[in-house]
Amino acid sequence: MAINDIFDIGRQGIEANRRALTTTSQNVANANTPGYSRQRAVFQSDARSATGGVMLGGGVKIEKVMRIHNDFVQGQIMEEAKNHGGLRARSEGLMRIEGQVNERGRDLAERVNNFFNAFRELSTNPEQATLKLNAANAAEDVARSFRSVIQSLETLKNEADLNLMGQVGGVNQLTREVATLNEQIALNQAVRGEPNELLDRREEILRQLSGKVGFQTYYDDRGMATIVSGTAVLVQGTQANELEAVRSAARGTKTEGSVEIMMVDRMGNRNIPVRVEDGEMGGMMHIRDNVINPILSQVDAAAFEFSQQVNAAHTVGVADGETSVGAIFDPIENASGAAGRIQINSLIKDNPDAIVGGLSQGPGDNRVALSIAAIGEKTVMPEFFGGQKGDTPRLTLTESLNSTMGFLGAETQRERQAFESSDRIMSQLNNYRESVSGVSLEEEAINMIQYQHAFNAAAKATKVGDELLQTILNIKQ
Repeated sequence: MAINDIFDIGRQGIEANRRALTTTSQNVANANTPGYSRQRAVFQSDARSATGGVMLGGGVKIEKVMRIHNDFVQGQIMEEAKNHGGLRARSEGLMRIEGQVNERGRDLAERVNNFFNAFRELSTNPEQATLKLNAANAAEDVARSFRSVIQSLETLKNEADLNLMGQVGGVNQLTREVATLNEQIALNQAVRGEPNELLDRREEILRQLSGKVGFQTYYDDRGMATIVSGTAVLVQGTQANELEAVRSAARGTKTEGSVEIMMVDRMGNRNIPVRVEDGEMGGMMHIRDNVINPILSQVDAAAFEFSQQVNAAHTVGVADGETSVGAIFDPIENASGAAGRIQINSLIKDNPDAIVGGLSQGPGDNRVALSIAAIGEKTVMPEFFGGQKGDTPRLTLTESLNSTMGFLGAETQRERQAFESSDRIMSQLNNYRESVSGVSLEEEAINMIQYQHAFNAAAKATKVGDELLQTILNIKQ
């Protein structure tokens, strides 16, 4: 082996171990970086041709810097992330609804019951002004309680729509970053090999995006990711198509004015509705369309049925020798929005004595009061289960309201349990990923010492080569 071979081998050893030390330093520096996969320098012996019939080594080189990564685990994390994001949005949204609406709903059921009790008491003495005042106050309480419940639900529904609009902006930012990373990854793979840091960054962005909206990912031969959500292509190569939140017409479980997600094409046209079922956006839409809207519909139906039944019973009575002032509540044309419009008749509000208890002027006639009180025992409402209404009336008004609030409580508990289960699965997957791809500072410290010793040895070999060369030069002199 010539002395210059010693120099070459020493130089290669210095360079290879320097790169290995750089890789180890990169791992240590990114020990707490989300989504970072540890890297490992892969050493390979550099073979030389035979000299004098003897095959001599040519030193060492770094073949590549490998990213320690498990695609299968990453796929599981991506799949669970969209489920986890959706369940979190559902659980948190339902807990918020339950906290604001459930108590008001049960208070409403109690006030409806108190209303019928007030007329039951009125039936014992239908001419007594105090009992008529109690009945008028009970009617006002019921109307106010209906409006309070509906206002809370409408507020939460509007919050869900506003949150969806905010999520759209976040999704668009992430898809634009994926498109930019696609371009950088393709360029680096063509010129410099595997761009490990860029691949880690893209996977972290995809994981965040998966938590917001469900999608499928496909990769081409240049390593660029295509993201498809339903029938909408969110990212293709270096092009990102943006989403937009628009107010829609009534359709299915969506009410008029609800936010719908559309994809905007390159020409700026909203041409593809995006069916969002997973992730936080899917969870918000589920809460709005399958929880809030059905409860709104059921409470409206209860308010409409309540006012119709009570008004029909009251208008047949008489007062002061004349036909009754009529309805206790202002007439409502249909059930849509009834709970928000229910109001006590201003004539009765200003003059509770206008409430009638009987069909005639005869003393003690309590047939109207008894008829109104009996409405509380009638089965006038269909069953409410799983967010859907039945067809046949099976429940009283009070039972219907309690059933609706019971559905909300049961749904909240179910989604909370599902989220807690998903949270445990997500933690297990992340822990397993860390065990494979995470940085161990202890292991990196050992590697650093090992590479440092190898670096020093290679430097010493170079020094020995230099000393040999100086000896030869001195002999010649």
